[in-house]
Amino acid sequence: MHPFESVLVYASLEDEAFIAVDQAASLARQSGAPLTLVRVLDGAGRMQRWAQRGIDTALRRVIEESQRQLLEERAGALRDAGLDVRVEVRWGSPWLELIQCVLQDGHDLVVKTAEGAARGRGLFFGSTALHLVRKCSCPVWVVGSADEAPDRRVLAAIDPAEGETRSAIARRILNLAVSMAGEKGEVHAVAAWRAEGESLLRSRVRPDEMAAYTRAARDGARASLDRALATAGNPAKPEHVHLVKGEPRDVLPALIEREAYDLVVLGSLGRVGIAGLLIGETAETLIRSVRSSILVVKPPGFVSPVERRDDADG
Repeated sequence: MHPFESVLVYASLEDEAFIAVDQAASLARQSGAPLTLVRVLDGAGRMQRWAQRGIDTALRRVIEESQRQLLEERAGALRDAGLDVRVEVRWGSPWLELIQCVLQDGHDLVVKTAEGAARGRGLFFGSTALHLVRKCSCPVWVVGSADEAPDRRVLAAIDPAEGETRSAIARRILNLAVSMAGEKGEVHAVAAWRAEGESLLRSRVRPDEMAAYTRAARDGARASLDRALATAGNPAKPEHVHLVKGEPRDVLPALIEREAYDLVVLGSLGRVGIAGLLIGETAETLIRSVRSSILVVKPPGFVSPVERRDDADG
């Protein structure tokens, strides 16, 4: 059974090929989940300038209806294929309106593309993705390629540290990796480990003690990864389980780029700041550096710092 019951798709103006819509539609064909296609028109500064020029709301309505018609044409083709699709056009900041959609309508997945990516400068996904990773309460799938097939090579990135929250998010990551891989896809799993204080201790303890210390750290990470895999039904073949030494932000991008995974599933589990703002260092590093699609999962109980508006048109 597929885990998603209501999918929100950000059909941005930049996504002229409707990449996010097509990928979400492929998912919906497997799960039967309804889709909501939303286009957000950045209206704050623009509408203020229009008002200063004496342009009334009629122009706003014309623009809104033209965009709604474009989405309805795409939605109509999906409905003809048997999918449940609705369309919505909003004005405002894209990331904020997407989160409002989630809060107001109970979507459990947001899909968007990596439009505007400056690949040559090291930034693949834009600021909207970063805002969603930090503040959206449901998983966020940022699609990096129009060629992503339904049967994918999916990497589940697991934090091997102990703790109930980390165990719960590891199970969620693995379960989603299985769902997103499809019937003929591959599930891989990775955990990055390090021996705390290794560089400091190396000059202060005997080599055999140092070797035993690092071995214990590695074995502990492997045991934690194996427990997570066992809980999820061991979805990855032994040769697809990777244990890499180093800080996740340093070693995971190299593995992902080398193996060219279609999708990486990971948790945004960093420190929790004011009003639930979640800062996941590893998640944000990967979003800024890799070119695979990424599905980011939030920890259990995470609450968005964005407050729900009663008026959906707010």
